[in-house]
Amino acid sequence: MNRIVLFAGQKTVEPIRALTLLVCIAITIASSALAQSTNSVLTVIHHGKCWLKVGKKEQPCIPKLLNSNYPGGRTGFYITGKDDTIYTWSGASGHKPDSNSQVINVDQFIMSAKGETTGHPATGTCNYQNPYEGKPTRLTCKAQYANQSVEFKFEHDGSTPIDDVLPAP
Repeated sequence: MNRIVLFAGQKTVEPIRALTLLVCIAITIASSALAQSTNSVLTVIHHGKCWLKVGKKEQPCIPKLLNSNYPGGRTGFYITGKDDTIYTWSGASGHKPDSNSQVINVDQFIMSAKGETTGHPATGTCNYQNPYEGKPTRLTCKAQYANQSVEFKFEHDGSTPIDDVLPAP
């Protein structure tokens, strides 16, 4: 059977897997380019397992995570607690520790509960891996604000994330 090397130093893969990965990368790049060129927001929904920690209290959360990517580079990670409270970690800068990971510096934490939304200047980080490789990945965010700490851990199940492009607010 023929095999293909996708990136230098990587293992070989079957041609159909290589083609699938390249198509996913092309769709992601095209969606991202479209979102940036049309002043739109790229949203990505991940499925998996979620744990939320507010202060010292840890609890499971809804097993979906929403990631939004805005024009200008700001990104947000949204999870929902079992009590329907929506938690958001947001930032606009960061770095790539390796070719498969990204770190975002959190500068805002937003919480929406019972019809009321509060935003806070915050410090922290979000760390995540490429979710388009068809294998489980991990995403974590931590933020400190107003002498409080809030974090989540999300284990993406390896399913293909759902991408959508929405008009920018």
